Amino acid sequence: MSDAAMTLPASENAKLDRLVRRTRTIKRLSQRYSRFVGLMKFVLPATALGLTGLVLAWPGGGSDPDAIRLSFASLESDEQGNPGMTNARFVGSDRRDRPFLVTADRALQDNDNPGRVNLRTLQADMTLSNGMWLTMIAESGLYDRDKQTLDLVGPVNIFSDAGYEFHAQSSTVDLAAATASSDLPVKGQGPFGVLSADGFRFLDQGRRLIFEGGVKLVVHPGGRQ
Repeated sequence: MSDAAMTLPASENAKLDRLVRRTRTIKRLSQRYSRFVGLMKFVLPATALGLTGLVLAWPGGGSDPDAIRLSFASLESDEQGNPGMTNARFVGSDRRDRPFLVTADRALQDNDNPGRVNLRTLQADMTLSNGMWLTMIAESGLYDRDKQTLDLVGPVNIFSDAGYEFHAQSSTVDLAAATASSDLPVKGQGPFGVLSADGFRFLDQGRRLIFEGGVKLVVHPGGRQ
């Protein structure tokens, strides 16, 4: 046998080159996949822990029986990394154990103040002391966990099962006290007639509805209060 190197035909050399390149490619992909798997071993538990912490940090987390209960469709975050949820649903009760419900298409927690939650396209439903049901719909709002308040930004549309309908630019809702107010113009109508004012107050758990400043009222004949 000769010691000279064996020369392969050109076609065989081409096949060998393709095999070498394919092997190198598979090796690189395998290395990338291994790094990916290794990274996921740390990322997935950390993500799960972060999501658990997020749920516990939201109103309703923990074992407080008086806390607001929370459900949602999915978790997300905004461009600044603030954690949030889609189709969020907050359920709780006021100081007299009357239920209220707040739903929002999107809810984002403030990283600087975890007790504050920014809501988008929301609806708040409350039961007042006289048994009347009240719902408030707004484009956006800010829920303050510590104060148990909801600041709504307009337009804010307010409806009741007694046939009242009001439209305001903003409103502050005290969920614990079942009251609402606004210092900005409001227009409304109901069985009594049509009115406009510079502001309103739902007081005494809804037993009193007060309109303030520049009140104009057109009463329907035979209208009831």
